[in-house]
Amino acid sequence: MSQTSDKSWRPETLEECADFWRLHLWITDHPGEWTLDQVYARMLELNEGPPTLYDLDVSSRVTGAWLKGIGFLRLAELRGDLALDHDERYLTALIALEPGLQLPLMRADRELREELVWGMLRQEGNRGVSLSASDRSATMGSERTPGWSRTLAASIDEGLIERDRLLDALLDMLAADLPSGRAGWYSRTLRMLSMTLDEAEARQGALCALMSAPVGATVTLAVGQLSALARAGRLDLELFARSCEGALMGSKANALRVLGVLRDGLGAVEGTDLEPLLGVALSFPHAQVQALAIDLASDALRSGLLDSAVVGRLLSDAELDPLVVATLDLLDPGHAATDQADPGLVPEDDPGEQAPAAFLPPPREVADLVPMSADDVSGRVGVLAQGAQMGLEYEALLAFLASPEFDPSALESLRPLVRRLTTRRFGYERMLGTLLQIALDGGGEGAESPLAAGTAWLESENMPTLMRERIIEVAGLVERGRRYHLLATPTDDRGAVNPLTLVRRALDNGDAAPLPADLTQALLRVDTEHPDCAAALALVEEREAELPAAARIRLALTGAVRRRAEGYLSSLSVTWEGRPAYESRSGKPKVARDGSPVYAFYVPRVVGADTGATGPELSALADIASASGDFTAHRYLYPASVRHFAVCLIASQWYVLDSTQLTADCYRALCEHGGRWDSLSAQLLGQAMGERDVESRALGVETLAALVARGDLAFDEAVAAFAAVAHTVKLNRWAQAFEDLGDVDPRLALDLALALLPGLERGRVGIGQLMGVVTAQYARAQAEGWAPPLGEECIGWLGLFRGSSQAAKYARTLKEMGQ
Repeated sequence: MSQTSDKSWRPETLEECADFWRLHLWITDHPGEWTLDQVYARMLELNEGPPTLYDLDVSSRVTGAWLKGIGFLRLAELRGDLALDHDERYLTALIALEPGLQLPLMRADRELREELVWGMLRQEGNRGVSLSASDRSATMGSERTPGWSRTLAASIDEGLIERDRLLDALLDMLAADLPSGRAGWYSRTLRMLSMTLDEAEARQGALCALMSAPVGATVTLAVGQLSALARAGRLDLELFARSCEGALMGSKANALRVLGVLRDGLGAVEGTDLEPLLGVALSFPHAQVQALAIDLASDALRSGLLDSAVVGRLLSDAELDPLVVATLDLLDPGHAATDQADPGLVPEDDPGEQAPAAFLPPPREVADLVPMSADDVSGRVGVLAQGAQMGLEYEALLAFLASPEFDPSALESLRPLVRRLTTRRFGYERMLGTLLQIALDGGGEGAESPLAAGTAWLESENMPTLMRERIIEVAGLVERGRRYHLLATPTDDRGAVNPLTLVRRALDNGDAAPLPADLTQALLRVDTEHPDCAAALALVEEREAELPAAARIRLALTGAVRRRAEGYLSSLSVTWEGRPAYESRSGKPKVARDGSPVYAFYVPRVVGADTGATGPELSALADIASASGDFTAHRYLYPASVRHFAVCLIASQWYVLDSTQLTADCYRALCEHGGRWDSLSAQLLGQAMGERDVESRALGVETLAALVARGDLAFDEAVAAFAAVAHTVKLNRWAQAFEDLGDVDPRLALDLALALLPGLERGRVGIGQLMGVVTAQYARAQAEGWAPPLGEECIGWLGLFRGSSQAAKYARTLKEMGQ
């Protein structure tokens, strides 16, 4: 880059600043080399005059170095060139005051430092302007990112503002009902200011109140300050005990610190205050917190703050982690609850509870589809237009438009809707509107070929080729005024076609040649396991001369088409390819201690889709990568098997949204599929149980339990499916999902988890949390008398754990229970 071009980008003098963006950069890069008068004069030259009220409106909504900025407006006020009301809009805009102007203005502007900046601190901000979004100087450092946090700290050092006033203002805003993102700036600034013990002691009432805040970072800040006071012996323990319940419900670190403070200052705490806190702590979902709570209960028992009946009741109400059951012997035997069994243990004279009853999901029911008619077409099309998905209602509409019962007058009431749909630029909604317009008027106005006008752009739409061809076939029928009974219209909610209905439709069409795409889709959908299949075959034999496609229909009814389809689908497989994680500083790929690559995420790849797909039916099945916007067309293309829909979702829908592998709608459609399941399709249930989205995890849990209980998915297939994706999911999310599965079907959850454990890497993130769930479920099963024996492979894997990590502790506990 030449010297001239470099100067134009980052000027060296004030006069070289050609716009406000370069001016703001120069001010920040050259502190102390200019005065406010010089900067304001240059701003006037760039703007060709003073700012206006419109500039305030912009500054209160968006931020950016290229804007004129609130600094220009404030300087204009100080010079008498502008008069503004200092309302909430003004104070919000002040948040975005250019970092290079902040400290100079604080020094020169008394009103700013004595009044305006305090009003600014009380502003929550908006989507475009907020302290949390505009300023990271508290954590990044003044050299790299100057901002209000560092400016206020410097103002304290120079005696421009009072430190106590700033501390109180920050605490007041943390006590306000702010979202976590907005509250973060105030807690970061308080940490940067580092309150002294004297300052924290004077404000411990406010700090205790913050332990009930809904924002985790705020609670952590308060607990940290109060813990420091406790170590110095300056904490009001009674006030702390009455206020700390919220902190016990938050993070593990906060809960441990709170319990540590209570245990160290037990003599100053009332028993009535301690009892509810122990109840909360004993229900915390982590063994360390429960163990420390038991230690606290033991101390309270010995000191007489709590009696044995209270402690016994607290323990009986808690679901203790197996790791902490052994710590119950710390309680003084003289004070232990005499008639109560230890949680997780079965007394010798107790035969144990009954094993959990087998999970019985409701039977899968198949409902017949109601054909669309002139009486209900308006209402059903209105609902269909809201999403325009190519599902069963779309199929019903295609059948109605082509049927002999169709009359264009039935659609007259839909003309306003058709006009709205046809004006859409892209998508299936426009496609639906164009189809309805052809049915009403024969196509677009002034078009040489109405059919061409309605379908020319259809070729560019991303959808399965077979579906596109079928829409074009129906549009051609409607445009020419022909009537035809579509063969492929589903007869039930699985998307299948009754075999006898298929043959009767073909006979009703007379000697008309079958529509190629319609016939292909019908043969893929025909239900060869239906009781009417024998009657359908007999009807084909009886009236073969009247059926133009009798040979192909016979092949479908005898199962030949399905066998070819199943053979092709069985040749497909899925591999999971890792994408490397990179070091944030060096940009180099991360590697593990053993030199193996570390992957940030995994992407599936369908293998075999492009080979062996001969003939119209298999070619349709091979078209798996289309329909990125709408997956429902894939769902009903081959309703006999979930495997085809699963590979279509993998090929066309994976990471359509960056936040999730498949959307909850995709998982819901998969779980509601009425076809046969296998280990490949069940891999997506494992992925669903590893999603961050709670709804997706719930769908995976409920569907897995129902499929295994009904016998639609063998247990060995479920194990193979989950083992195939175990390396791609986050184990902490699997831990949550397996805990939920244990509530639905305890035996399945435990058996599946024990089968998967030996295949997991012991050092993976989340392994401790998953081991904790499995150990707790095994302890519960042992107490109820139905715990399965641990296999040799599982025992050997558990024996490989070493050290004092949570995972190692759970492994030893589980191994001891299983031997």
